[in-house]
Amino acid sequence: MNYTSSTAFEPEIILVIGDFWIPDKAADVPKKFYELLRPGRITKIICTGNLQNEETYDWLRTITTELIVTKGEGDKFPKVVDEFKTISFGGIKIGVISGTSLSSFKNEDIFNYNDELKDCILVVYGRTHYSTFEYDKKERKLLLNPGSCTGAPDKEGNPTTPTFWLICPAVNDEEVPKVTLLNCYKYELNDDELKVSKQIAFTEHFKQAGK
Repeated sequence: MNYTSSTAFEPEIILVIGDFWIPDKAADVPKKFYELLRPGRITKIICTGNLQNEETYDWLRTITTELIVTKGEGDKFPKVVDEFKTISFGGIKIGVISGTSLSSFKNEDIFNYNDELKDCILVVYGRTHYSTFEYDKKERKLLLNPGSCTGAPDKEGNPTTPTFWLICPAVNDEEVPKVTLLNCYKYELNDDELKVSKQIAFTEHFKQAGK
């Protein structure tokens, strides 16, 4: 993974993950994911929820203490309470939705979920168990669904591919550093074979709709 940063801005590696469903729909996080997701490099975690148990939450906290988690329908423990959160750094704002209370997964329904999303260049949501990465040209925002990190079955009972994402922002060299692009890496397991693919999103493309 390659990223750049100025000395005034700490380099970020953001783990985007969700829909564990342990133990109801999956036994555990795949061993190869455990081996990759160790403490020391990841600075933030964005989790779309459905951890289902405190042990998984506590494991994420061992990776980094900066944990942004939204509450899925499978989360009944008190450490996770909010279905929507935002995070800001380097001049950008990210919105996180568990997906539980979305009326549908159409882009317009996602963007209309909360007024705070109008200022977000990236919207992360969960619940579908399928990983997607999409730039909405009309709203000029990026939509990211990390999928299920355990490969938990979808609502029809179909198995899914275990996935998670790492986001490595790059910043400029100005006195007040701003994020200029997002290096986004998708990790997935197909028949226990690890595959990594990359997407790049330039923040200059992300503006509020109508501007």
